[in-house]
Amino acid sequence: MIVVINKSLSPTTATLRLHGVAASTAEVYKLTSKTSKPEPAPTLLAKGSGTFTYVMPAQSVSVIVPRGSPRAASPVLAGHPNGALAQR
Repeated sequence: MIVVINKSLSPTTATLRLHGVAASTAEVYKLTSKTSKPEPAPTLLAKGSGTFTYVMPAQSVSVIVPRGSPRAASPVLAGHPNGALAQR
């Protein structure tokens, strides 16, 4: 599970590169300033070996759940000047 946070007032695109995971899809659940409960978002499809692109909604917290074969995952979030990454 990966948690991404966008504090910006506008959507922000993030690239997630998962090392050690052969994930081809990822489920997404988002919580925004417009919703009081997390809601499902469209499933992400990998754009390569464990690489996903996700447009984080403005002022949001999203949980991304990769689906694939775990091998000591080490997620990296790139291209997120206004975002943050928390791993659990």
